[in-house]
Amino acid sequence: KIIYISIFLITFNMKISYNSCRENTANTNELDEPSTGINVLCFFIPVIGLTLYFAWKSMYPKKAKAALKVALIGFLTWTVLSVVLRLSIDFIVYWMISNMY
Repeated sequence: KIIYISIFLITFNMKISYNSCRENTANTNELDEPSTGINVLCFFIPVIGLTLYFAWKSMYPKKAKAALKVALIGFLTWTVLSVVLRLSIDFIVYWMISNMY
């Protein structure tokens, strides 16, 4: 009888926690706030931001949008920086070669 009571209590507790979790996600999810650490990671590695967006868009919409936005900003920043750096290096190499002769 003790086993049956334990199983009943565990099942009842799981139902209560599941329903309260559903109510939190339906109304306002307290865990759905953008995280600074996740945003920094998404900035430096934009693929993670894109992945997190698709993983979180239904459960944590605010976190998902923030991760996607920061990933796009990071991608654009790294693209512009790489083009500027490449052009700068090309200009410096061209200038060094032209001054050699």
